[in-house]
Amino acid sequence: MNERPTLEASTLSGWRKSSYSGGDGGSCVEALDSYACGVPVRDSKTLEGPALLFPSSGWSCFIAAIACGRFPTHAPEASVSVPPHRHNQSILASQ
Repeated sequence: MNERPTLEASTLSGWRKSSYSGGDGGSCVEALDSYACGVPVRDSKTLEGPALLFPSSGWSCFIAAIACGRFPTHAPEASVSVPPHRHNQSILASQ
């Protein structure tokens, strides 16, 4: 298994909370868009913890796949459900 490089999240500034994050302080991620070596991603509840570093191209493909509905927005066995993205409304309506 390939291990992702990690960074010390507290040493970086300019974090942006995911647009899927609600105001209730639940499970969310933050990304740093302006990092030169890729896209650091961290757990918003663990500000002092590590950040995973993803290649910019891989992160862009991941975000595009979410926007196209390639990932389910609800998994019954999961404890956290992700609110549906506007591109997924037609998929959810057909289920």
